[in-house]
Amino acid sequence: MKNITRNIISLRRSAGLCAILCCAGLLNGASLFAGESASAGKAVVEPAQEDENFQNWVNLSLGGLILGGDQAQFKQQEHNSSIVNGGIDDMHYEKTFGKKTQLTIDGHAIFDNSDYKVKIELSQQDLGYIRAGYTQFRTWSDSNGGYLPSVSPLYPHGQFFAAGDNELGLDHGDIWVELGLRVPNLPELTVRYDHTYRYGQEASTEWGTGYLNPPRVPIGANLPTLSQKKVMPTYQDINETRDIITFDATKTLFGNTDLGLGMRYEYNKNNDSQYENNLGNRGAANQTWLTQNNVLDLNLYNGHFSTVTRFSDSFWLTTAYSYSSINSDTAGTRLTGTVGGPSNQNTSTFNPLHPLAGWADLNGQAVTDQQVINFNLMWVPVKDLTITPAVRIGVENTDANSPYMVTGTSHLVTGTNFLAASSNHFNEVEESLDIRYTGIDNILLYLRGNWDERTGDFQQTQTVGLNSNGAPILHKTGSNSIGQDANNTYLSQKYAVGANWYPLMGLNFAVQYYYQNEQNDYNWTVPGNVNVVAGKAVPKAGTNLGVINAEELITNDVNARMTWHPFSTLALVSRYDMQYMTFDNSGIGGSTAGGTALVPSVSVGDIQSAKITNNMFTESITWNPLARLYFQGNASFVLSETDTPAGSRNLTGNGPTYNSPTVLNFKNNYYELGCDVGFILDDKTDLHASYNFYRAYDYQNNISVGMPYGAGAIQNTITAGIVRKLTKNISLSLNYSYVSYSDQTSGYNNNYTANMIYSGLQFRF
Repeated sequence: MKNITRNIISLRRSAGLCAILCCAGLLNGASLFAGESASAGKAVVEPAQEDENFQNWVNLSLGGLILGGDQAQFKQQEHNSSIVNGGIDDMHYEKTFGKKTQLTIDGHAIFDNSDYKVKIELSQQDLGYIRAGYTQFRTWSDSNGGYLPSVSPLYPHGQFFAAGDNELGLDHGDIWVELGLRVPNLPELTVRYDHTYRYGQEASTEWGTGYLNPPRVPIGANLPTLSQKKVMPTYQDINETRDIITFDATKTLFGNTDLGLGMRYEYNKNNDSQYENNLGNRGAANQTWLTQNNVLDLNLYNGHFSTVTRFSDSFWLTTAYSYSSINSDTAGTRLTGTVGGPSNQNTSTFNPLHPLAGWADLNGQAVTDQQVINFNLMWVPVKDLTITPAVRIGVENTDANSPYMVTGTSHLVTGTNFLAASSNHFNEVEESLDIRYTGIDNILLYLRGNWDERTGDFQQTQTVGLNSNGAPILHKTGSNSIGQDANNTYLSQKYAVGANWYPLMGLNFAVQYYYQNEQNDYNWTVPGNVNVVAGKAVPKAGTNLGVINAEELITNDVNARMTWHPFSTLALVSRYDMQYMTFDNSGIGGSTAGGTALVPSVSVGDIQSAKITNNMFTESITWNPLARLYFQGNASFVLSETDTPAGSRNLTGNGPTYNSPTVLNFKNNYYELGCDVGFILDDKTDLHASYNFYRAYDYQNNISVGMPYGAGAIQNTITAGIVRKLTKNISLSLNYSYVSYSDQTSGYNNNYTANMIYSGLQFRF
């Protein structure tokens, strides 16, 4: 109630300020009239004409909102946080000193919204410039967990797993300075430094484990068997910085060649943590927190050069080379205990034998070297025909190792020393060809082809040390080391053909079709994918898990666009896209128990694991029936579905058999409608209004046999505003917006409504 009262008071003050400004304008006009009356019969000196070419401006804003429902969800979607906010919405100032020096300042600052930006530039003609800037903005997220529809008489309305304080904010910032030398006949030099950061908290999409019923219900209670679901809310602490120094130089040589040289150094430091809440086992009271801390220090060094040579207007050659070296160090922990939050980093609060395994003392290093060279040619062999071939060659090598200590009862020891190491080498060649022909009146034809081939070797090993008693830890192979080796081959082919046609003035069509085929073969070098010792096969990523041996993705895409101006006051833009993709996979099955030994891995033949069909249609209509009136309408319809073999399998839930698959086919269907209206009331007053409607309708409740997925939401947005020009250089605006959001996926717990009023005052000078 206090917030609403303050909001109303602030809005009243804003209205009072507007009234004062309006009165000031009227009083100013009245004084002019009074002056004319008093000077009747005397010579009148005409005032100098006011310069209307204003170069500078300041836009001030003040607004407030009244919220209902889930405020965090509103902040996440509307990027607005404060009950009352305002400040400098936009400003521009420029000043010339002498004939060659200019100062320019641009920016904005909105208080209580953590939205700031400023850019200052001082330039001297034929010498160069110095620029500096600062940017900060905030994004919000709703850290609530999932919603489980009712399957228990204890919860007829289902269960919603809400966070205690679900309003999380993450600040993004960039502080930078840039120097540029622009002296005639000398190389153009540019040096820039950036310090960027992300700091705060955001919701995590990796939820913790919860239950359909309370975990502390007695074992003998007459309730359905408890089912574990990933629904508990989790969040992340983000603390990341990046320092970047770049240097670039360009110079024209021999009159027809542009040479560019550059260097880049980048240092990244991340210290992020994730806090995941997990409810205890049924009948137990051991609610736990899993805390994972990820630390990364990364150094990147890059050097590059490029050339552009114009042999003639019809023959250009472009070349480029780049070398990058990346060195990174990783550290962190993943601990489970009864205390959540940063205090869980204290080893005295976590249980090293908790069933949820983790790790500690991680100390990893990785080194990556990459070299890339490009060649591009632009050739016009005959009039109206342009051929552009290009080739890109790359080499990449990575070596990494990560020693760490494993915790958890799955290893039967309080501390197991592990060493994971990997090495890979890749060679890549990418070619492209673009052909354009304009020799037919009002028609542009083009043909494009892209080919990408990559080959390489991949090696990964995991070695176990000694347990707490000093005895060696052995894998199921009978050795303390397992490995995976692969000779990877990747091939991608993409072909596109299209045309643009202009049959009439005000009418044009564009149509395109492309086909893409991507094949990825891992070619594991050892049958069964891993070393085999004493007739036993090693589990791949873990016992009973397999790996993908080959995969293929095929994409067919057709899109068409029409732009039509049937009248000078009417314009229509229509677009249709259809995309069809198929995924095919083959693999190696995981080892399974066979008596006292493991059954060796078996190959799994080629299967189609998914089909994706996308249909998208958009329409835009703009109509100006009168010089002072315009209408604009927009409509978008998207039909998207992913079909998998699991979507046809019906499983039995608690009680009777349900004709509903455990894994539903994924759908992303929605439509959006919008309308804008603008009217110029007179030469000083503009009116505008808009309405937007969004609807997603893919939520399916299969809680008895699986986890419900798919979006189900409705959003309505209404805005109206007025802009009034008080004088030649002062304008006043007032806007009102109403937003309502209804979310079926959260059991309507994330619903919200918002009433927003904002006023603006612009000064031009």
